[in-house]
Amino acid sequence: MKNNPKKNILFISQDTDLYRNSIGNEVPGDPLFRHKKYQEILKNNTNKDSQIIIITYTKKNLFEKNFKEGKNVIRIIPSNSIFRSTFFIDVIYQIIKLLKNNWHPNLISTQSTWGEAFIGIIFSKIINCGYLPQIHTDISSIYWFRENIFLNIFRGIQTFLILRFSNLIRTVSYVSSKNISKFYKVNRNKLIVSPVGISLFPVNKELIKKRDITSKKILTILFIGRIELQKDLNLWIDTAFIILKRNKNIRFKIIGDGSQIEKVKSKVYRSEFKKSFEILGSINYKNLTKHYENSDLLFLSSHHEGFGRVVLEAMSFGLPCVSTRSGGPEDLIKNNKNGYIVNNRSPQKIADKICFILDNKKVYRNMSRESLRKSRETFGFDKLSKNYVELLIKACN
Repeated sequence: MKNNPKKNILFISQDTDLYRNSIGNEVPGDPLFRHKKYQEILKNNTNKDSQIIIITYTKKNLFEKNFKEGKNVIRIIPSNSIFRSTFFIDVIYQIIKLLKNNWHPNLISTQSTWGEAFIGIIFSKIINCGYLPQIHTDISSIYWFRENIFLNIFRGIQTFLILRFSNLIRTVSYVSSKNISKFYKVNRNKLIVSPVGISLFPVNKELIKKRDITSKKILTILFIGRIELQKDLNLWIDTAFIILKRNKNIRFKIIGDGSQIEKVKSKVYRSEFKKSFEILGSINYKNLTKHYENSDLLFLSSHHEGFGRVVLEAMSFGLPCVSTRSGGPEDLIKNNKNGYIVNNRSPQKIADKICFILDNKKVYRNMSRESLRKSRETFGFDKLSKNYVELLIKACN
């Protein structure tokens, strides 16, 4: 552990799951684990007194009764907001409380480039600390704007202003970084790519090392994620139908929940192929391991992705991956190496690529090995976490 000047870092986040996780509630991902790791690395790289504090959005009194200050290694402050739209006011109140208690950040980082981002950048100027906005999806994508056109146009305008006054900006993939730089007319050198690591690892390591579908009678294609318009499950299901017309020994598994879940169920269960689908809803993050281990290929059909952590998770289990061109997955999937990025959003074209992998056992084995190798050597959890903390330290003032 080094003994450099301490660094205090304040995160402002609307990720309620981070707070729920801190009081022992199960959430879809691993937010608390990752942030504990960041603080551990921060202390090791700077000073044992360095600290990360996170202000997260929570509804008024929703979790207050369960909150105990200092319960966790990392301190997480719930906003207890009456409305989500008033979160920025509650953030001001919490920052003032921290300053009155003589806790001064060297860096304020917001998990978005709108709303509370203005609070972050204004306070950074007032107290003379660094400011780092973070972008976790491709906010230059036309599909992102279409999801909520009036709100996202407003967010886009705010983003344009925030990026003008930021010295450094975190993005999570090279493709989205390039798109954002061009769309918002921001110097590419200001955009630092720092992907989010994954902490989900195989239990049956021997199975993963020797993945082989030669003797399997039934193969499983997997989807994990939010069931939202962004993910385009219509395309996913249409592709599945085409594949099933060619090969009835394939099963399709959908894990996740969201606003489109009932439409997805309706489309599947009214089809002639309903017995070939399994729709499981949300599953605890740790329990995803068995589903990755028991599946044979991951298929992602999104319009846009910031990074595509689910692709990296699948790679760490030795799965070949097929994805539409959507931003983040292009950093992870290389054509003919560990899967395919399909430019054409045609279910026929996508089905061709998936069937080619599953019909050619040698191709499958090679892609499986390459997925596993790349996930460990290029996108290992410790490596990505270390790189991220180094960015935070660099952004400190």
